[in-house]
Amino acid sequence: MTLIELVIGLVLVGIVLAIGLPDLSLWLANSRIRTAAESIQDGLRFARGEALRLNTPVRFQITAATSDWTVCIPVTPASTDCVGAQVLQQHSGQDAVNGIAVGGWTAVQANYAASTTSGTPNGVTFGVLGAAGAAGDLVRIDVTNPAIAANAGMRWLVVNVSAGGQVLMCDPSPSLPATSPMHCL
Repeated sequence: MTLIELVIGLVLVGIVLAIGLPDLSLWLANSRIRTAAESIQDGLRFARGEALRLNTPVRFQITAATSDWTVCIPVTPASTDCVGAQVLQQHSGQDAVNGIAVGGWTAVQANYAASTTSGTPNGVTFGVLGAAGAAGDLVRIDVTNPAIAANAGMRWLVVNVSAGGQVLMCDPSPSLPATSPMHCL
């Protein structure tokens, strides 16, 4: 192998990396969003299952603007936080989902506009029959990555909680066909 062949090979590898690196970083960011949304979905389903199993109200609460959450048995059924409550499970999203922002809504938004609000509303309490949706509880959680421009192909996922306690994840992307099972209705 000559020096010219080696240089040409390195140039070709550099070109391929330059073309593929932006797609790789976008794929990694989308994977983090998916991981955070699945974690939140799993936490909500765990909380609902525990409410049914223990025959007591169980609260799922987002504890930070990232994907941190706690599942607890509230001090009183009307409690709107997990302070002083018996914690059943906790998750810290800092392990694999850096850059993720979680926002919540207490009413379903018709146009599925992205939300980056945090704080209150911060959770949902599942009753003894697994139902959710008391006044002020979350019915929709947006999972985004605000560090990446939305027009760069970044994924944005939504986790919905129905009044009956059903937890579903969907993709509000307008480029997704309406017939896709992942499309938000």
